[in-house]
Amino acid sequence: SGTANWSIDGHFSSTYKDYKIFVRQLATADNGNTMYARFNTGGSANTGSHYSWSQTNYYSSSQNHQGNNSQNMFRVHQNSNNITHPGVEEFLIFDPLNTGRSTSMIYQGHGSDGTGGATNGSHGGVTFRQDTAVTGITIFSSSGGNVLAGAEYLVYGMKG
Repeated sequence: SGTANWSIDGHFSSTYKDYKIFVRQLATADNGNTMYARFNTGGSANTGSHYSWSQTNYYSSSQNHQGNNSQNMFRVHQNSNNITHPGVEEFLIFDPLNTGRSTSMIYQGHGSDGTGGATNGSHGGVTFRQDTAVTGITIFSSSGGNVLAGAEYLVYGMKG
């Protein structure tokens, strides 16, 4: 059935310092809108204006740069409403449980529209400007359409 806010949470521990998250089969009920994300604190998406992000986007025929220094979310990529043209994402979160400093992440991904014709790749970085443990990440669509059932993720911890 899907969910409006797809949360990947509860996988970080003191065993590992940094985490890599791979997302595959990412599609939503609305076509061509933008996927955004928020970090989770205490198991829920943090909606405060604590995100500083920048990103380069590559489209089928052009590219641009976007960013914001005080937003309540960060951009991931364009999405598809067709599970046969899903988006993929790779996140690298640095020391998310450290409460003595901000959490930073670099990411890259690829998505398309429902026909697979208009593709969108992205490379970016985000800093969560709070000295709070990050427990996960929540992904959602700019128009509020559900993330379709079938999206999957893998979480890998890396010792520091």
